[in-house]
Amino acid sequence: PGERISADGVVEEGASGVDESMLTGESVPVEKRAGSEVYAATINGGGAFSFEVARVGRDTMLSGIIRLVEEAQGSKAPIQRLADAVSAWFVPAVIAFAAAVFAVWLALGPAPSYASAILAAVAVLIIACPCAMGLATPTAIMVATGKGAEFGALIRSAEALETAHKADVIALDKTGTLTRGRPSVAEVYAPEFGEDALIALAASVERASEHPLGAAILESAAERGLALQDAADFRAIPGAGVVANLEDGKIPGAGAAASLDGGKTPGAGAAASLDGGKTPGAGAAANPEDGKTPAAVGNAWLMDELGIAVPPDMRERAERMSADGRTIAFAASGGEALGVVGISDTLEPHAADAVAQLKRLGLEVVMLTGDNALAADAIAGRVGIERVESGLLPSDKADFIENLQAAGKTVAMVGDGVNDAPALARADVGIAIGTGADVAMESADATLAGGDLRGAATVIALSRAAMRVIRQNLFWAFAYNVALIPVAAGALYPVFAALGGVPDALRPALGEHGFLNPILAAAAMAVSSVSVVANSLRLKRFKPPAA
Repeated sequence: PGERISADGVVEEGASGVDESMLTGESVPVEKRAGSEVYAATINGGGAFSFEVARVGRDTMLSGIIRLVEEAQGSKAPIQRLADAVSAWFVPAVIAFAAAVFAVWLALGPAPSYASAILAAVAVLIIACPCAMGLATPTAIMVATGKGAEFGALIRSAEALETAHKADVIALDKTGTLTRGRPSVAEVYAPEFGEDALIALAASVERASEHPLGAAILESAAERGLALQDAADFRAIPGAGVVANLEDGKIPGAGAAASLDGGKTPGAGAAASLDGGKTPGAGAAANPEDGKTPAAVGNAWLMDELGIAVPPDMRERAERMSADGRTIAFAASGGEALGVVGISDTLEPHAADAVAQLKRLGLEVVMLTGDNALAADAIAGRVGIERVESGLLPSDKADFIENLQAAGKTVAMVGDGVNDAPALARADVGIAIGTGADVAMESADATLAGGDLRGAATVIALSRAAMRVIRQNLFWAFAYNVALIPVAAGALYPVFAALGGVPDALRPALGEHGFLNPILAAAAMAVSSVSVVANSLRLKRFKPPAA
């Protein structure tokens, strides 16, 4: 118990619950019996078993996840910025144009022609300097990434910020992303016994348990302020539940009407058969000490093995809870089923708001989870997600995203666990929950520092705002050059020659013949750069989207 499994294999003997959260992301341990598969690096719970090793080293599931991450990261090509592409042809073209301007005015310009040619060529080179185009992208990205950090969204690269605005599908992990990843009591059904009395009974039995479901019941009892009994002869039955002997008489948290048959111990004989007496806890339930009452908390299989009849209404309610994605725990005492507790992962407080924000941005929202379909559908219904892919292994999540990309979609992925790392790396934009695993954050392009899923909508909206500003910057920088380069090249000379000369008011800027003063060309170039920076600073007014 408590040992980390060393290799992949198949259980031969014994039973236990295994914490596979590092592979599946699900917080509830997976019950293992003979014939079940176990995986390296997962953690054994309270039981003991022997298994036959099937895969070691690079062949294990964990090594496969590492390879998937490496391959996905290596396949990502960096995005070439538009400004770089424009500058690649614009700068050589301007130099060639300036040389042509010099040659033309040297041959055709007014006397002294060499002075006119030099003034025109220098003015062209100064005013065409692509400073504004060079500043258009990095200034907007710098302001945007700083603004993202202010709202708890840490964006690792300009490529991620540029890509996020194109996302049209966003995939969300369930456990640890939409939910807290910690089981809690969601529903209690005890029509005759009372909810508080049932929780107190179940928590008294579970006090010595290390199972997460038991911890959820104990947490519920603490929240309700219930007093608990001491349990004797505690036994955990792997894959089934727990049994113990409790003090007889009134159950803590219940009124006088809740006393168990005036101190009698009914049902001891019914509880006497549990795997022929071999399973730990059978003896304790069958032969309670004086003044003790045998009690049990577990699944329907445990109730059947103990010979405890579950009333039809209680069984029907348990089936409804199960259909809602809850894990079921029956509580019984003295051979009588007293009620049922539904335990499930709790939603993150802002999960529904986050999904609503993502939809308002026009994104298709998909849930990807390793959990079963019932639990996944229940959570999806509560947060407003229509498309759910359940029962997925880490490689399945990455494959699903790859299929979407093959269909022409740009995909963002939000996750928190080791099991999400391949999908985060494979996605066009990977967004990791900051409270999750380190490997997930290393695989992602952005990290939500506070663990608030609404930060995913902030990343997408911020990317769109930044790209709008970048396009505006590039347009005005390019338009400025297109408009003023002809002026610097002397295009106004024929106009003013036809008019009989440059007006006195314009002579400080255009001289006697209409050639732009290089000093004013430098000032105009500086103004264009300042305008681009000022436009980028507008991103400081960015606000996260509302639900």
